[in-house]
Amino acid sequence: MATMRKTLDEMRQAKSGTDWARVEKMMADGTETKAEGDFDISEGRFVRRGALIGRPKLKDEDRKVGTYIRFSPRVLNHLRASGKNWQTRLSKKVEELVDAGEL
Repeated sequence: MATMRKTLDEMRQAKSGTDWARVEKMMADGTETKAEGDFDISEGRFVRRGALIGRPKLKDEDRKVGTYIRFSPRVLNHLRASGKNWQTRLSKKVEELVDAGEL
């Protein structure tokens, strides 16, 4: 697909695809219709079929916190060699040690 280039004047003269009459009516009435993919002004989010798009918010106890930790090259190479999701497996193992009172 070729890239279309337009001058600023051409862009200013182009017809907008926005239904400005509908937008002005919504702003004046304070009413909002939520068709598929509409932007809900009061929520500040896109709404689709009555549900918010995106991942659900995690509970505080399920949320992860980023940190920086230093490992010896030998340990780090071993962990990386164990395959994908090694950080998650390491986190679960450390959790088990904390729960058992060993760490």
